[in-house]
Amino acid sequence: CALFFVIVIYIVVIALLFMAVLKIGTFVSDVAANNSGIFNRIGNIFNEMLLMLKDVEHKIPAFLGEQISNVFNGLIKGITGYISNFAKNTAKAAPMFLTTSVVTVIASCYIAKDFDRFVYSIKSVLSQRYKYAISELRLLLKDNVSKLLIGYIKLLLITFVELAIGLYLLRVKNSLIVAAVIALLDLLPILGTGTILIPWGVYYLFVANYYLGAGLLIMYAIILLIRNIIE
Repeated sequence: CALFFVIVIYIVVIALLFMAVLKIGTFVSDVAANNSGIFNRIGNIFNEMLLMLKDVEHKIPAFLGEQISNVFNGLIKGITGYISNFAKNTAKAAPMFLTTSVVTVIASCYIAKDFDRFVYSIKSVLSQRYKYAISELRLLLKDNVSKLLIGYIKLLLITFVELAIGLYLLRVKNSLIVAAVIALLDLLPILGTGTILIPWGVYYLFVANYYLGAGLLIMYAIILLIRNIIE
């Protein structure tokens, strides 16, 4: 029974991850196909900035123009180098990830099968004082961690609902999928809804789509305010 449920749980988790990756991939390809004009416009803006920098370079002192050019070239090299290193590290980590996954699944099955014996063997070598301490620690972690997880799940759901309503009112395509992705980013410690909404809103303001740009920024401000109050 334990082996069966462990295997079923892993299959469900892998299936959900696969479906999520497939959905995100489909969404990204649809966005790229539907907004090819926007990407071309970004490319044109980038080329115009390069031409402007070259024009400015001729009008300022040579040493300053050289410094600006070096900074710009260094930035481009840094970005391309980061992407290249990320791809290499991912390729190197793939075999280890596969091996670790297989070992984890096998170990989970054995631990689940002999869980009662495993716990009994640990308790048999501990004194009564350590047994009591471990029991108290387990209850403490169970209560607090469960409360923390429930709190984050509530925040996630509230953020998702706010994003889904806001994006629907702003007439963004695939608003539910976009809202789910941004809400998940909000759980990460460094990233958040602002990582997506602020650049997205600023871009649409820059291309003169003031309704969508201002709407995204206002929506971010509302989400941030509500989240801080709830926290």
